[in-house]
Amino acid sequence: MVEYRKEYKYLLRNFEVYGFLKCFEGNIVKLHENRFIKSLYFDTINLSLYKESAVNDSDKKKVRIRQYNNETNYFKEIKYNNKKGKSKTVNQININNFSDIDYLEYENYILHPVLYVSYTRQYYRYKDLRLTLDEDIKYTTHSFRTLNEISHNIDNSIVEYKLNNEEAYIEKYFLRNPTAFSKYQNAVSTLYFKN
Repeated sequence: MVEYRKEYKYLLRNFEVYGFLKCFEGNIVKLHENRFIKSLYFDTINLSLYKESAVNDSDKKKVRIRQYNNETNYFKEIKYNNKKGKSKTVNQININNFSDIDYLEYENYILHPVLYVSYTRQYYRYKDLRLTLDEDIKYTTHSFRTLNEISHNIDNSIVEYKLNNEEAYIEKYFLRNPTAFSKYQNAVSTLYFKN
């Protein structure tokens, strides 16, 4: 399945979240219960996808295996960002846990596990806009990259605007300028490149 959509992110200090959501007061609807999301990201040995994403504004991709609420279902997701916009393919895969996968093949790449990203996500609707709020964001190294497990909690939350109608004018809902932010990019930088 391929989803095409517009997405914009806001990186907020944790104490800013309540005020941000209060701007929609009276018109925001919670869609369903919060979910705990855990993703295992994959990249080449020399982190080609990370490097391409750091340099390019478009023609970027991310490959991950995702689990929701510690359930037994796992999904392979590939996110694309190109000149046409953003899209994502999602396919359920038959594994019992993250450790069942040593590598993935994607296009001409052999991809290995890099790191985990986990967080709690809330889901809202405001008119035709979908909002998600990610809190308690944690990055954790993978044993393929380092013998010592390193974890890092970030001091920010992320609000994301999502609109599945490419023609719609999502920008009318902006309360301030959105931020370019990738959990994967930030996690690689934080876990593997910061001293």
